[in-house]
Amino acid sequence: MPPQDERPSGDEVRAFEAAVLSLQGFVASLPAEALREKAWGPREVLAHLLVWIESHAAQAEALLAGRPVHPLHGTFDEINARAVEAVRGVAAEEISRRLAAACERLVAIASQHDPASLPLVLKKGSQPRPLRWFLEGEAGHIRWHLDILERQAHYDAAARACALEAAVDRFCQSAPLPAPDSNAASALAHAALCFEALLAQLQALSAGQGFTLPSGAPFEAQIREAGRAMPEATMDRLRAAGAALGERVRTADPQDVVVEIWRLEMRRGLMCTTLDAALDLLESLLHAP
Repeated sequence: MPPQDERPSGDEVRAFEAAVLSLQGFVASLPAEALREKAWGPREVLAHLLVWIESHAAQAEALLAGRPVHPLHGTFDEINARAVEAVRGVAAEEISRRLAAACERLVAIASQHDPASLPLVLKKGSQPRPLRWFLEGEAGHIRWHLDILERQAHYDAAARACALEAAVDRFCQSAPLPAPDSNAASALAHAALCFEALLAQLQALSAGQGFTLPSGAPFEAQIREAGRAMPEATMDRLRAAGAALGERVRTADPQDVVVEIWRLEMRRGLMCTTLDAALDLLESLLHAP
């Protein structure tokens, strides 16, 4: 039993319940067209949240009953892909109902037991954390997804394309040309190659072809090689890739386009994300010091 000042206040439960209610209210307000099956739309986000919260509840129930615990296994992208595939053909209302039921199970456990002393894991091999940590984390996780979905509900593809093209133009017109083989030349080369890689990936997706995103040491080698070139040529590559990417973005639904993008300064480690998030990461390169 933890000391009195460490006992859970219930705030984490209330925050979790409030986040779930906000998400459900938003999803219920969407038109039917917005709830169709997509690469990563509202239905897929519900399925993604469902698999994690069901896992938390199942683990806690197993611990309390003295049964073996079976956490999720695989990479995050693999788990999320399985979650989405499992609800293909299932109505969004049913996914939302199942999510509500899983959340109720988790809240009931936290209300009847000490959530600071029930150790769960995110997935197989993860560090054990108390249920309280998961409630707090899932509240933030849900709010994060809700914020993205709310912004996507008002997404204007043409305006997003114009903003991207304008950001590239501003950068190309205002950034001083760096000396070849300098740190600034490497940063410029990095930006140009990232724009070109996303463009090539979108072209491959449109053609139904596979695409391998360059990463790690081979990608660093490409950056060094491009950084030794004349900066004017690299700037032209960035400008051309930005214009071509803008044309692709102009008619795209970001929830129907899932791409791979880099983690950690967009160079090492890969993750899947929607097109709008990938564009935000690309634009951040144009503002980096």
